[in-house]
Amino acid sequence: GKMVNLNFDIVGGDALDLSGSDLKIDTINAYKIYDKAISVGELTNLNLYNVYIEKSGTGVAVKDGSDVRIDKIKLNNIIYDDFMTYVKKPYFEGMTKLEVNELQQMDKIKTQKCIREKETFISINGKECKISVVDINKLYNEGRMKK
Repeated sequence: GKMVNLNFDIVGGDALDLSGSDLKIDTINAYKIYDKAISVGELTNLNLYNVYIEKSGTGVAVKDGSDVRIDKIKLNNIIYDDFMTYVKKPYFEGMTKLEVNELQQMDKIKTQKCIREKETFISINGKECKISVVDINKLYNEGRMKK
């Protein structure tokens, strides 16, 4: 499917939360998102263009065999991580991938640009992110993504 001009303002959880989808989205604005501005999982194929995220816990999280490409994204005041790839539900097979092109950082806050679990992939402006240690159980059961 295709969506255009999505706006999210002051959301207590995730703003855009997709699973099992095949989508193209042109223009997303997300402001003051408590958890993840964009959360993509469960074998979703997503192409995003023209994204602006401000004051969010996490910018974009991709998991569980999903494949995401983002062209033109601006981030401002991301609290934790700009981008994450990880496996939350291992029964979804396939490579979890995120490709980001034309990233523009607008603030000076020291955030962790990439959190990339082993056996997943992130590239930002053509540069592959290093692998990180990600404790999924702790993240969701005790950490900042606990519901």
